[in-house]
Amino acid sequence: MVRRRRRKKSGGWGATVIFGAFIAAAVVTWLVDQIAQHLTALAFACGIALVVSVMFALVRSRRLRASRFRQAEQDREISITDGMTGREFEEWVARLLERSGCREVLVVGSSGDKGADIRALTSTGRLLIVQCKRYGE
Repeated sequence: MVRRRRRKKSGGWGATVIFGAFIAAAVVTWLVDQIAQHLTALAFACGIALVVSVMFALVRSRRLRASRFRQAEQDREISITDGMTGREFEEWVARLLERSGCREVLVVGSSGDKGADIRALTSTGRLLIVQCKRYGE
């Protein structure tokens, strides 16, 4: 059987890369020209976007602060635990631990947890395991 030699394609990727670079340079040149011509409008739009972003962040911060304040007020009254489910009680205790200076507080209570409902690190770095029990009347 006679083997035929394959003909190499002329050009390859070189022409495509050069054409792509030319198009990219043209687009960049056009963008720079548009920005230079409309610099005032661009600065105004950026200013508006900045003001809107700051206002949004302030509103969100106030709402978050108010929500945390309400939660802290509720947490001060232990009588609210009477109407909680087991999971809600565990989360309440976890918030108390965080406020007491514990770090990495994690509610892990589930079936097969071997009694560990909350894991946390104390301010000195020691591991703290909490088992929550809340009995009704």
